[in-house]
Amino acid sequence: MRSDYFKRYNIFITMLLIFLSISGSECEKILQENGNIPQEIEGNWKLALQTGALQDICQNETVNFQLTGIAQLTCPNSATITRNFTVQNNSLQYTQSSVSYKIQTLNNDTLYLLGQNVSRNLLYLKISADEMNIPGDANTNSSNSSDKAVKENNNEN
Repeated sequence: MRSDYFKRYNIFITMLLIFLSISGSECEKILQENGNIPQEIEGNWKLALQTGALQDICQNETVNFQLTGIAQLTCPNSATITRNFTVQNNSLQYTQSSVSYKIQTLNNDTLYLLGQNVSRNLLYLKISADEMNIPGDANTNSSNSSDKAVKENNNEN
């Protein structure tokens, strides 16, 4: 009778371990492949234009958006802040603060966000890996691209 108990217990433990290993890997896969976040948003972006209330936005802010739903925001000479975000129905929302933006423009080099529950709009330009490593050149290239993107955005409105 006691041996039946141990057999059942061992089977239960084995099944539990198999279930946990399968379900754990599925959760990790879901986190790594968040289907709601558009591929174009992945990478490093630099704030080129901000209109409306300044609040917690700084000039020359950079953001690294990751497909895992993590954004790393950095102001010059400041520590990086990590925020979780989601993208649903063409809206980007920072989950901790509930600040949300309508994605007006998103392509390989421009991200234009219109504040939905904040009174600000943000224009970001994509930063290439080369620009991240060469500070002097990155500022020059970004400002030229920034002027072009601002003009293009004004033409869209």
